[in-house]
Formats: sequence, structure tokens, C-alpha cells
Amino acid sequence: MFKKRTLAFAAALLMLIPLSSCGQGEAPLQTTDSTASEAETTAAPLSFEGADFGGKEFHILLTANGPDTVNDFEASEMIGETLSAAVEKRKAQVEEQCGVTLVTHTTFKYGNHGYNELYANYTAGDTDYDAAVIAAYDVVPLAYTNALYNLYDLDGMDLSNPWWDARATEELTVMGQMYFTTGDIAFWDDMMQYCVAFNKQMWADYNRDDVFGYSAYELVERGEWTYEALAALAKGITEDLDNSGTYDMADRYGILTWDDTVYGVLNSAGQKVITRDDNGRLVLSLTEGNETAIAALTQYTDICFGGDAINYQRFSGGENDMFIENRALFFLTRLSVLSNYRDMETDYGILPFPKYSVDQDRYYTTVSPYHMNFVCVPSVCEDPYMSAVVLEALGYYGQETVTPAYYEATLTGQYFRDEDSEKMLTLLADSRCYDIGFYVQPDNINKELIYLFRPGSYTFASTFASHYTAASKRVEAINLMFEQIASGE
Repeated sequence: MFKKRTLAFAAALLMLIPLSSCGQGEAPLQTTDSTASEAETTAAPLSFEGADFGGKEFHILLTANGPDTVNDFEASEMIGETLSAAVEKRKAQVEEQCGVTLVTHTTFKYGNHGYNELYANYTAGDTDYDAAVIAAYDVVPLAYTNALYNLYDLDGMDLSNPWWDARATEELTVMGQMYFTTGDIAFWDDMMQYCVAFNKQMWADYNRDDVFGYSAYELVERGEWTYEALAALAKGITEDLDNSGTYDMADRYGILTWDDTVYGVLNSAGQKVITRDDNGRLVLSLTEGNETAIAALTQYTDICFGGDAINYQRFSGGENDMFIENRALFFLTRLSVLSNYRDMETDYGILPFPKYSVDQDRYYTTVSPYHMNFVCVPSVCEDPYMSAVVLEALGYYGQETVTPAYYEATLTGQYFRDEDSEKMLTLLADSRCYDIGFYVQPDNINKELIYLFRPGSYTFASTFASHYTAASKRVEAINLMFEQIASGE
């Protein structure tokens, strides 16, 4: 498990198991593992144990690329009673444990507010914020301009602890430096995972089990859930329901999609805009020579423009109605969108984005680049040790309190209604992929994916070639800036 979902997920499931499962009148099994007990007593103390910052206010800046973002640290109607209660409990735990008062400052609207605010603080030497949770597009330029702390350098913060996302630690470290991360400190990132929702009634009505001889979940478990399989399953469903002679949002389709899915398709093929070499330096990977990326994007474009799919962003909304009204078998979307289907009469399930090839080692799940936020620490914060300790406490109690509540709220009928979807949630978390290239945006090459997909263009290779020189120079310039920071220049 990479975001250490096993314990949290198990805890959530245990909350859902009826008492009768233990046997009528039987007490739950009590374990007495002396080895575990000894390990617990000899474990090194956590940085926040015994901390006391004398009631100081701990200021957290929260920004995002949209007004519908949720505050991971405050109760609200948006997140519901269960999750709100857990968030409030965590807040009280951290405040008591660390001797601080948590204060959040939110700007949830479009624009680079996180970058603008923290960079202004950095240049002025202002210590307004002790930590920040800001948009992915904002953290990278703040990192290479020295406006953020290298999290590895913070005394009191240990990214190897299970409440930090190990996949993020692995994939977002550049030349031994890491300036932003995520984990159990937040649940917004869970909501932003790409997924494929499928309509169970339509699956049954169109006898989709007969296409390959397996259910949708079995295809995933067998490692055979590919874009080729998606295309085959989507066949024979498109219908001009209103007999208008024009296919639009009033009709029925095998696949409902949107522009940004191309990001998920690229990652799901095991490819990235930017990778790292053996020295941890950033390397442009989305080039005309990346045959797998080009093949995957071409295949997906074929699927989406072959008559079995509709891109709702080419029209004026209505995608939720389509799925609710059984007019789309598959919906490539984000987990957060599924909150719209709590009252949907027809059952639905979730799957990961497909593989490009059955030969891939695993599924890869993109966390929406546009909507993703990361935790960071301003390099001009007043007390970096306090920042590290409080963030550790927020992560620890997030794992203990908030993450189980998120899964409980998600699994108890609000989003999903079957055990297989519960398994898929775990798979999504375990298969996350962080592509720093989406955040760096070298010569806007990531946006070119959308510009090409939207009209159904196939000029991927030539487009990547035309951006190669400028994009490579930008990546190299960023490498040099990271090197300068590391050397203390």
C-alpha cells in the first residue's frame, strides 16, 4: 500500500460489519500478540509527542483551482456529518497534542492564488503562514525559486511514516529534494482520483458479461481491463434516442468522456510528461520518440471518435443526467463527481482507468492535475520545527481519524453500494501516479494533449517534436535551479 490505505480501509470495513458476523452472542476475538506489544512499547517517540507550543496560532493557507474545493481541516456541509465530525476530532487532537490553535485561510477560486501569496511572502520575508495546501500548478514554481522548504530537511517531519503517501515521496523527489507532498493529512486528493464509473443496469441489459465471459470487476482482477476491452464493451450501445439525425447529449452512448481524460490515458499507459534519470534530474519524456505514449493516445482518440463515445465538454453540460438516466454505460471521470449519484436508482460501480496493454505491471491512476493540491511549508515560516511537528500530527491523526471516516462515508451508500467497488477504491489508491510534468507544464506541452484530443487530431508525434526544443530547455533550466538550491547558492 502506498498511501497506507490498508489499515484505514480495514477500519472502515470493520465499522460496516454487523455484529452477527462474529456469531450469535459471541464476543469479538481479542488478540494478545506479545511481539507487537513489545514493538509498540519500544518504538521511537513521534515528533509531536510531548510537544507544546504554548497555544500559538498555526496558520495554514488553503488555495485551489476552483470554488468547489473542500477545506480538509474544517467541518462543512460539503463533506457531510461523518467526515465533518472526524475533521473536528482531528483538529481537537492536534491542538491538544501540540499546544497550538489551527487557523485556516482559504481562497477557493480560479487563479494562481497560492503562488502569488506565498511568493509575495517569500520576497518580503513575511511569516504569515506556517504551512500551506495549494494547487499543484503553484507548488512547482515555488519550489524551484526557493520559496518552499525541502521537506527532507525539516526536523520533526519523517516522510517514511505511513501517513505520508510513499508513491508521492518516490515520484516527486527531484535530486534528493522534495518540496510538496500529500497523504492522510488530506482527503481532497482521494476525491480527485480518476476512475471509470459503469452503469450496472446497462451492463446487464446489453449482456456485457458475454463479451469476454467476465464481469467488469473480473476483467480488472485478471489484468485484462484494457482500452481494447473498453472499446469492445462500448460497441452496439450508441442510439439516436430522439431521432434527430444528430448525435448529441440527448442520445445514448457506450462511453461518456471529457477533455482531461487524456492525462489519465497517458499515465494509464505507464507514461509521463516528465520522468527522472538515475541522478534524479528531470527529463522530458513526452517526445516524438515515445512510441507507447503516441500509440495509447492514438488508440484512445480512435475510441472516442469512432461513434461509441461522446465528449460532454463539446456541448453545454448534462453529463450527470446522461449517467443517471442510463444513457452512458461508462463514464470516465473523477471520484468527486460521483457524489452527484447518491440518489441514483440504478446501481453503478467503479473501475480504474484501463491499461494500454495487458503486459503492463499494474494499473496507473492519475490524480487530477488541475484539481490536485499539495502540502508544503514556506521557506520563510516563523518556526520550521513547529510546522514539521504540527504537519506530522495532522498526518498521524488523519490516518487514525479522518481517512477511516472518509472511507466510511464513501462506502456506506453515499457513493458506492457493493463490496467490489470497495476493492476498487483500494486499487485506485494503491495505483496512484504522480506526473510532475503536468505541474511543470514545459512549453505547455501537457495542454497540447487536450488541444489535440478535443478535435480528434492525430498529430501527436509532430506536435511533440515542435515543442521539444523549448520544452527541453525549460526542463533543464528547472534542473539548474534545483541544483543551485541544493548547493546553497
